[in-house]
Amino acid sequence: MSLVWRKIQRSNKKAAKYRFTIIPQELLIIGTNKWTPENVLVACLHRRRRVESKVRKWERGISDPCRGLIVWPEQTSDPLLFETTLYGNNVTRVYDDKEWILMVEELTRKGKHLPIGAVNLNMRLFIENSPGTGAELKLKLRPLWAEVVHCSIQILIYCSLVDEGEANIYKFKRHFIILAMNFREPVTNMIDEADTKISKTHDEIIKLRPVYNQLPEVVENEDILAWCQRITNGYTSVKITDFTKSFRSGLAFCALIHRYKPDLIGDFNKLDFSDLLCARRDNCRKLDAGIIATLPDRQDVLIFLSQLRSLLEGVSPADTKLKDSDHRVSALFALSESEAKLENLRKQREHEEAIDLTNIPIEDDSTQTTLDRMKRYGSMRGQELAETVARMAGRTVSTHLSSSEEEECLLKEHMRLLNEKDSLVRKSEYFNVLEQLHDVNDNIKQFSEDNRTEEDKQKTDAMMEELVGLVNKKDQLSQKDEEMGERDRLTLEAAAKFSRGFEQPISASKRLITWIRSEIHS
Repeated sequence: MSLVWRKIQRSNKKAAKYRFTIIPQELLIIGTNKWTPENVLVACLHRRRRVESKVRKWERGISDPCRGLIVWPEQTSDPLLFETTLYGNNVTRVYDDKEWILMVEELTRKGKHLPIGAVNLNMRLFIENSPGTGAELKLKLRPLWAEVVHCSIQILIYCSLVDEGEANIYKFKRHFIILAMNFREPVTNMIDEADTKISKTHDEIIKLRPVYNQLPEVVENEDILAWCQRITNGYTSVKITDFTKSFRSGLAFCALIHRYKPDLIGDFNKLDFSDLLCARRDNCRKLDAGIIATLPDRQDVLIFLSQLRSLLEGVSPADTKLKDSDHRVSALFALSESEAKLENLRKQREHEEAIDLTNIPIEDDSTQTTLDRMKRYGSMRGQELAETVARMAGRTVSTHLSSSEEEECLLKEHMRLLNEKDSLVRKSEYFNVLEQLHDVNDNIKQFSEDNRTEEDKQKTDAMMEELVGLVNKKDQLSQKDEEMGERDRLTLEAAAKFSRGFEQPISASKRLITWIRSEIHS
């Protein structure tokens, strides 16, 4: 929009193109102790246009290290050349203002341009009627960097007229229309010629394309690779050299099938296996995230091609004779019969080792059930437990022969059961006391909330005494538990050291029952 507005403003004005030459002579830059430039260049800017000089190195002064002066000798001058168009009134011959920016920049080590100072130049002020004459200026630049103390430049400006005419918007419009009309006809002719050439080329390709009316002949003992190359000869974009890359796109498989069964593939020229967006089908499922598409396996492709060849050529695999088969060794040594015999023997052994679940003898397991109930709930009385243990011990003794080893095993088993009984009884008493203790604590908390009368205080004191008594009883039970544990340990040690005596040669069963009774009465 701004370009259109400028064209409207410049309509019916005199336009003149001038060539300006700016030659820098001296550049003075004063920095600080924190910053001084290294490489400096001079540039002229107007909108998107930019003209710059060569990079010059900034050198420090002898008296002041923050002050540096760059001088361009006449023999190695670095002029800035650019052309610009000025627009003015036809009557007064005064041109409009047109500003260019003269800027000094620092080139860093990373290649960035950092502005140091700038000044605006109104180019209509430097127009001279006499060609070849110039103006010498010394300009003070506006600092664009916080560390810049002073920046000034001395330049020479030369100006020369290049072209002059009338800038009319209607003239420009008519000129553009003429150019468009001149270019329209050649482009149309070129498009028509290109369409004609494409049509001719397409017709020639159709004429040269082989027509497969007959099935290819079957060649005996032909290699699969040679067969693939012979069958796909004449198909465009199909070149088979190996069994991996050549079959990656699937076009080679389509060519093989189309050569024998054209109705399954259709028009082969419409197949497009490129990676373009137009070649992808809408219902094509994407691969999973964990699957990486690689080249096909060579062995798999080879097996598939051999099966496809036999299917397309209609040749069934020849019946292999027994002597040519890999099984001829098995048939020779009758290995198949041996394997059948081994299978029968294995089934017979499994039948013999099977367990008959219909004829299981019924055993009296009341004692074991009683012990399980005691272990689970801890609710068996001491007398009942003693009778159960004695009955188990008597049954065990009656079913085994008397010997020293059996006596020791029985004694150890009996002592283990007794210890379990005692520990369960102690635990049940301990848990009962703990339950009573929790009940008393709850009652004390409840009464402490409503403790307002003397009667309540007396009740609270009685409950506290009961609580103290229960705590003492709990401590006594804990101490008793420790004593019983020590006693059980000593008893087990004595049972381990038990041996048959020589003075009283009674039977092991009698001695065991006598000892059990003594333990029960004690």
